[in-house]
Amino acid sequence: GLSIIQKIRFSDLVVISPLKKEESLIGRVISREYRQIFDRKKYPTESETSKILQDPEKLRRKIIEEAYELTQALSGNGNVIGEVSDNVYAIVATLVQQGIGLDEIAKQMTKRQK
Repeated sequence: GLSIIQKIRFSDLVVISPLKKEESLIGRVISREYRQIFDRKKYPTESETSKILQDPEKLRRKIIEEAYELTQALSGNGNVIGEVSDNVYAIVATLVQQGIGLDEIAKQMTKRQK
């Protein structure tokens, strides 16, 4: 326990203690995006999201398009933040289309971080 440590700084507590219990902003945003895309799969509309979820080839083309646009932005021809956001959307759409949950990705990433 902490009783064996003679001196501890607040910054150390932040690292070793779950003082912050709420989800991070990125976690909330990606979770909300996942739910919205999942709803489009469950209840299709005329939206572009519904169309790419119903057609694996369209989704594949979307992923390629967004990846290319990101490479262009990295070369100075675009907005990197906007293109990364578009890629996250395409990845989340892929997860939903494939029936893969966010927790499955988190577990895989956690394994790789060890």
